[in-house]
Amino acid sequence: AYAKLSWWLALKEPERTGALARLVESRVFEWLCISVILVHAGVTIVLTDWEVAHLGEEKPDFHTELEWAFVSFYTMELFLKFSVHRIHFFCNEDARWNIFDLVLVTIGLADLVLLGQGTGSGMNLSVMRSLRVVKMAKMLRMLRVMNFFRDLRLLLNSMLGSFSSFFWCVLMLIFLLNLFGLVFVQGVVTHLGNTIQGSPSPEQEELLEQFSSVMDTMLVLFMATMGGSDWGEVYHLLSVIGGAYALLFIFYISFFHFSIFNVLTGIFVEKAMKLAQPDRETMIVERRKQEVLEAQELWELFDAMDTNDSGLINLEEFRDFVMHPTFRRYLGLLDIDVKDAQRFYEMLAHINGSADAQVDIGSLVEGCMRLKGQATSIDLHTLMWEMRGLSRFTCDSFGDLQTRVKALESRLRRPPLDELYQRVCDGRDNVRLEGSPVTRPSPFPTATTSRGTCL
Repeated sequence: AYAKLSWWLALKEPERTGALARLVESRVFEWLCISVILVHAGVTIVLTDWEVAHLGEEKPDFHTELEWAFVSFYTMELFLKFSVHRIHFFCNEDARWNIFDLVLVTIGLADLVLLGQGTGSGMNLSVMRSLRVVKMAKMLRMLRVMNFFRDLRLLLNSMLGSFSSFFWCVLMLIFLLNLFGLVFVQGVVTHLGNTIQGSPSPEQEELLEQFSSVMDTMLVLFMATMGGSDWGEVYHLLSVIGGAYALLFIFYISFFHFSIFNVLTGIFVEKAMKLAQPDRETMIVERRKQEVLEAQELWELFDAMDTNDSGLINLEEFRDFVMHPTFRRYLGLLDIDVKDAQRFYEMLAHINGSADAQVDIGSLVEGCMRLKGQATSIDLHTLMWEMRGLSRFTCDSFGDLQTRVKALESRLRRPPLDELYQRVCDGRDNVRLEGSPVTRPSPFPTATTSRGTCL
């Protein structure tokens, strides 16, 4: 089972191609579905108002026909998506929405079939009518494509993400309400057991009505805390059974308002702040927009620097303009501090591989964009990697140079050439240089002797 689950979770949908895939994944198709959902919502509101105004009357046939039309469109939408994604329809990034849509379409079809056949019981039809409301939740699909719903999507994600905190907060409130309710009920029981004689008085009857059980007492305390009832009335009732219980009730109200509510608010705010972080795609888009805006502003500054409208900036133009306050302030915003204009210009030219006396504006903009900001960890590691490569290259070059120097030294230590010729003439050695007999042309006549030829 674990292996099958791992296989299922590891499924990755390949890239879909073809006309049908382009149609289903297009924004036009998405907006068409959203438009149909909005129209369906409006029609549902109108039909519901008609049912309220005409209670007991039979619905016209076009009501059912409209519902069939919308359900048929939703079914066609699911069929097209399943035809494109196939098994990945249930395991891709939109699997939750796909399953949700499949459930809604199934409910809609079952509702229409039961209403058309008239075989369902009254309870079943009532349940199916109630489930129609669930179909309106499909409007939330607009949050994925409608950029102007981004704030609403943030609120929705915050609310959904706070459900776990809400669950534990409810458990804590139940515990506290049960604790205080148990104390107050025991106090009321003790008071009424000691004071009631015969028929109860109006105050005792009201005590019995408000604090008849622990659950009723918890409800009274909750309503007094949340504004459902005036807590002053509850205070006057509890003051009858004793001042200690009245003071305990005041402590309960103060504790909830000044401690519990602030703690819960802090927990929910912290949870919402964590969930309010923009998603990865939004961060990428915003960062790209910021980079484009900065590059455009740099281009305008360098374009103003180009006095002859040639599209090229030389060192003189750059040095004259770099001292301008506006240019220096903008470079300061990019965390670029220019202290030596000539060196900075040469560095920009070197970054873009330009060895000319003039550099085009695009290259200068690209160089400034690469130099902006503080050095990051990847910059430091890149520098370390380059230094290691340079160190290895230097060591290899030095080793090769040392080998060549040693070879040169060995050649320089050979006997002089005149001495070699003298040895040949004397016949003391049969010396050969590089595998050939030593010959040396001479203007003097030669003589042949028994010992050899000499000058």
